[in-house]
Amino acid sequence: MVFSPTRLENNKVSRAELELCAQRERQDSRGFTLIELLVVIAIIAILAAMLLPSLSRAKRKAYQANCVSNLKQWGVIWYCYTDDHQGSFSTGRDVNWERGEWAFALQSYYRKKPYLLLCPTADQRRGPPGEGPAEVRVSLDSPSAVNNGGAFTAYAFATSDIEAPKSNPNRMLAGSYGVNCWVYNPPQGSTATDMQGRAPALHWRKIHAASHPTDTPMLADCSWRGGGPDTTGDDGARPAFNGQFRGAGFRVRAFYDASSRQRNSAQLF
Repeated sequence: MVFSPTRLENNKVSRAELELCAQRERQDSRGFTLIELLVVIAIIAILAAMLLPSLSRAKRKAYQANCVSNLKQWGVIWYCYTDDHQGSFSTGRDVNWERGEWAFALQSYYRKKPYLLLCPTADQRRGPPGEGPAEVRVSLDSPSAVNNGGAFTAYAFATSDIEAPKSNPNRMLAGSYGVNCWVYNPPQGSTATDMQGRAPALHWRKIHAASHPTDTPMLADCSWRGGGPDTTGDDGARPAFNGQFRGAGFRVRAFYDASSRQRNSAQLF
């Protein structure tokens, strides 16, 4: 190649342009500045704050739909049981599970679906203390769990769980739905003492005995195996907080017509 001063002079412009292009490329490939990064983080935080409440509401709605479905199935199970027993409910006395004999009587109908005993929001047991508005949530296997449940925790039946893990084979069966104890069909000769203080003559006994089946609950979200209504004395007083052992607040219920929906106790009793 022949050296040419003219060629070198002509190349000076090209080299300057190349340097300018390289400088621009270096500027374009640089990372975020701290301010830009903070702006991006702030935008993400604002979007998250806007979306999280909606996601939380959607989650609660999903839980509620699941709970309604569970109680709908309990209504169907009760109808299957009464169809097999001349329209009668269970006796309430077949086993010594205080107010929880219904779970024993119906076990052959739900054994393949034991999760029906638990509301999706009450899938843990209650830790001590067992009273008061504050609930301590513990696992189903926790040795510190108390017998009763709460607004968002499960209670214990007086029997072991057939699905208990090998590490805790004596785990108690847990539930978070309770029966309207007035549905039972006490055997002839039963006394109020046999029925936890309820007069045998006042029980419904039959699935079609309710004069207002769409407003008469069979099962509901419950902190114990079953309950009232009892409108006498202090036991009939309004609860001081959601989950207290008297009355109830807004709860999901299964009715005599096998429907399930959310109703206020005051609308029913």
